[in-house]
Amino acid sequence: MRIQRLETSADSQVWQHIPETDVERELTFVEQELLTTILSNQIRELPALTHQITLATCTSREYTNYGAFIYLAFPPHAPRIVVPGGPVGNATIGWLTNPPGKEAVYMLNAFAFFESGLLTCMEMVPVGTNPWSPDECIALLTAPREMIWMQT
Repeated sequence: MRIQRLETSADSQVWQHIPETDVERELTFVEQELLTTILSNQIRELPALTHQITLATCTSREYTNYGAFIYLAFPPHAPRIVVPGGPVGNATIGWLTNPPGKEAVYMLNAFAFFESGLLTCMEMVPVGTNPWSPDECIALLTAPREMIWMQT
């Protein structure tokens, strides 16, 4: 995953993923599983949501130097579902073993957003006050499944 700095101010930096290559448009295993975990309650009521997740591709990944946004797109035939507005679902993800020098609470909360019946975005924000750098977010989202945990 390649990133570039979009803007810098005295108190923040915004990083954006350079336009996705064909391979990068595919969600990582962790991204797909995290969406499924976030939406586990909704999937029970709306089974078409599972199909929608499998059809998702990533249009861009934005790293804010605090957390991250994963923007999604779908083919025209993707099933549309009725969901409430605003963030939907919630899951927490973290390392099984925290990286050296990181405190015990080193996790991200994740939420999904919908528009016109389709997933549009997954947002990840830190639990606590410790921001996550772009490199830390990328490492977690591309990690082998056996190195991370997630829960609703």
